[in-house]
Amino acid sequence: MKANIGPFPKEGNTQKVDVRIDFFDTWNSDVTLAYIIYPMLCQLRDTKQGLPNEFAEVGGEDYKDQASFDFYTESYADAYDETSKLWDEVLEKMIWSFAQLVNGKQMANYHKLNDYEGLLKCNEQIQEGLDLFGKYYLSLWS
Repeated sequence: MKANIGPFPKEGNTQKVDVRIDFFDTWNSDVTLAYIIYPMLCQLRDTKQGLPNEFAEVGGEDYKDQASFDFYTESYADAYDETSKLWDEVLEKMIWSFAQLVNGKQMANYHKLNDYEGLLKCNEQIQEGLDLFGKYYLSLWS
């Protein structure tokens, strides 16, 4: 696989994108994509500049046109911090799941536990992170 995605274009230009998928890349598409998604999620976690709407809408924003009660406005920062922590937890679950795919930990955990229930539990945790990735896919923007 080769992927070269140029910087976001200036107005009126198109973004340069060159992606080549080799035959062997599709044998384990889940792992191939995880090699791209995992570091991207890590960078998003480290540089995020916002939250998905369902985490950011905590009320009490201090807009000029909004006539909030003082106590409501004063609690905004605390509420935002709490929901930001929830988003961080969601990101960490997604990151953990893709790390398992990239690093092959799924099978390592199975051998360490040496029981079928351990493998099922590991797979459930991986699936939880992948489900969250799907749920918040359109929110992975900042």
